[in-house]
Amino acid sequence: MKKITANFHLVAVLAGSLFLYLAFPTSNASIDGYTYAASVKYGEELFHPHHLLYNLQGYALHRAVSSFFDEADALYFMIGLNGIYAFLILVVLLFCLRKMGAEKRKVPWLLMIAAFSFGPWRFATENETYILPILLSVTASYFWINGLQNRKGSQFALSGFFAALAILFHQLHIFWWLGLLAGCLLLKGPGEVKRAVVFTAPALIIPLAYLLALHHLGLELSLAQLQQYALHEYMRGNASAGIGYMSFVLTPISLFRSFFQVHGYVWKMLLIEKAFWIPAIISLFLAIAGLFFLLKRKWQLNRTFLPVAEIHLLILLLTLVFAFLSYGNAEFLAGIPVILVILMACFKYVSTRGLAAIGGALLVWNFWFGIWPLYHFGMQQDEMIARYMMSSPESVFILEDPVRPASIMYYQSHTAPLSAFRCERIDSSEIRLMVEEASVSGKAVFSNCGGQPQVMSRAALLAAEGSAGVLSDFETEVADSAQSFNGWHFLYTVRNRQ
Repeated sequence: MKKITANFHLVAVLAGSLFLYLAFPTSNASIDGYTYAASVKYGEELFHPHHLLYNLQGYALHRAVSSFFDEADALYFMIGLNGIYAFLILVVLLFCLRKMGAEKRKVPWLLMIAAFSFGPWRFATENETYILPILLSVTASYFWINGLQNRKGSQFALSGFFAALAILFHQLHIFWWLGLLAGCLLLKGPGEVKRAVVFTAPALIIPLAYLLALHHLGLELSLAQLQQYALHEYMRGNASAGIGYMSFVLTPISLFRSFFQVHGYVWKMLLIEKAFWIPAIISLFLAIAGLFFLLKRKWQLNRTFLPVAEIHLLILLLTLVFAFLSYGNAEFLAGIPVILVILMACFKYVSTRGLAAIGGALLVWNFWFGIWPLYHFGMQQDEMIARYMMSSPESVFILEDPVRPASIMYYQSHTAPLSAFRCERIDSSEIRLMVEEASVSGKAVFSNCGGQPQVMSRAALLAAEGSAGVLSDFETEVADSAQSFNGWHFLYTVRNRQ
């Protein structure tokens, strides 16, 4: 009877995860989400150094599917792919847990923690690059665990191949690769060097893939060009790194957000609709109960899987340090819940009730305060600005964030605005000159500076000073407005004072 119950729970978690991943795609796609979808839609910019093969695989699969069916919307096609990849993470993680001898009754709840933590779930419903490399890295861990048990070189070679392939889909996964390599070197018994060589050899696909990308782009095939291209995001400053007080503030918040969604709109949901307090209280009760049961029992490390625990702890720490150096970037922590589940499987006497309660808390909270709001509500109104950009491409746009509406415009029309500027990067004299030049040529100047609702978020904390006073020296008139869940958004026409 217990076996039947455990199997039912397992099927329910897997089937429920797949349904929730595919049924509730975000309606608030990110800048990158629109940009990558445009690359897939138009077959352009298929190689990005930081995540070299993501757009290419999306383009290839989109073309393949479109050759048999009506052409699918590229954005939602890519989101659907990520939902399937996230489901496959759970399948491979299931193989890992079974290989590690995890108790059958605990497996569904361990998978539930990985499935419904906000980090993986969020990106399973978005067109971002983080889910597929996690799938590849977990597959690398699976073969490494196989190699630990049978000491076959082929298993370490397969582990190295998938770990290297993950790096080609996001460079962040160099840390997963390094952790597994360290495990090969530190694994007790003869053949440490041989294991490390066998594991490392498939990594030759990384420079080979970058060289092929250089050839495709018509760039020089040299070591200097290879280095410059591979590290493009860091050399250009697009991937910022450093240590500041915000690193200490945002890293713990981002780590918590890897499990439970925290955002300014959550408090607003609780204020405007009392019914949202029901899932909030239920999830809080489940989280407290789960922690009580988990901490009540003394966990005992399964010494057989000490190497697995050590290397995945190292991977977790390396990822945390990198996120800290990236000002607590929550996106880089998306794989933390998956790593934690592998770590938890290395222990005995972990409370089944505790795991189930935590899994339930994650499911309830993150669905109602993470996935459903992003699916059901429009949190921004950049589509309104994108419509103006498309209908009046010659106009000048001075915006709090010009990139997202420009990305929407490019995805929808394959064109980009000619003149779009960020509010805090220009001063009154520059705006005055723009308005004068636009007036002479019969163009309009539009701006939303100071016309957006303010919501507490990581982006808001890292943003420069507000833009409320940018237009104080000018005449403004409301050209259009739209309401999102966060409030009213205004687009103004801007003129010089007479």
